[in-house]
This record gives sequence, structure tokens and C-alpha cells, in this order.
Amino acid sequence: MKETALWTLIRMNIKGHCQRIENAVGLGTPDVNCCYNGSDVWIELKIVKGNLILFEWSQIAWFKQRTHKKINGNVVVIARHKEDIIAFEARNLPTEKLKRKVNKAGLDIRDVEYISWSKPYDWPQIMTYLYNK
Repeated sequence: MKETALWTLIRMNIKGHCQRIENAVGLGTPDVNCCYNGSDVWIELKIVKGNLILFEWSQIAWFKQRTHKKINGNVVVIARHKEDIIAFEARNLPTEKLKRKVNKAGLDIRDVEYISWSKPYDWPQIMTYLYNK
């Protein structure tokens, strides 16, 4: 599966105003912004390859700025791992465990606490996870 297919799942199943963000907005900006019932969430979409998620270093910097304790922004990483959807808060990204790849940072998903959903996905529960932070 590609990120575009994951975006389609999000767009079709998450209530609220969800907007795919183009790369021209700024380096590191997450892929999607959603707002529902007064709650706002930024979502970075990823596909797990093996057990590895790759991030741009600019994304790591953006996450740190937006989730800083003085700002307390809601940023979530949503990824497909085989047939499952996994999610974790970007503020919980274990930066000390990131492995340097060519121009990227690799994260072994076994190094982060995440929540997962198997098919059929529980979209109301996923929405609760996204919006109720």
C-alpha cells in the first residue's frame, strides 16, 4: 500500500474537515490536517517497511516544535503495517532510537508504543484517538 491509499482511507472514514497538505507549505509539515467538533489534529502518514518507518529530519524537527510543552500541538503518526493501521503521538517519538539512514531517520516500530487496529477498522475508535488528546 502507498501513502495515497492510506490518505484515501482517512478521507473516506474520518469525520470532519480533512485536508491533504502539499509539500510546498513548508519543510516537515505533516501530510494531513483534520478538524472536527473544535479539535484539530495534524497527521503524518507512513507505510511501515519490514519494521521500519522512515522520516525526513525536517519532519522530526516540525514534530518537536509543534508538540513542545508550551505549544502542546496534536500531531499523530498513522501508518500501515501489513494490514493493520498503527498510530502514535509524535511527541512520543523516541528520537534517541532513530537510526540514521541516507538523508532520513529510521524508526523501528518495536521502539515506540503505538495503538493498532486490524480489519475491519474501528473508525469511531480511531476518531476518538485522533481528536480527543
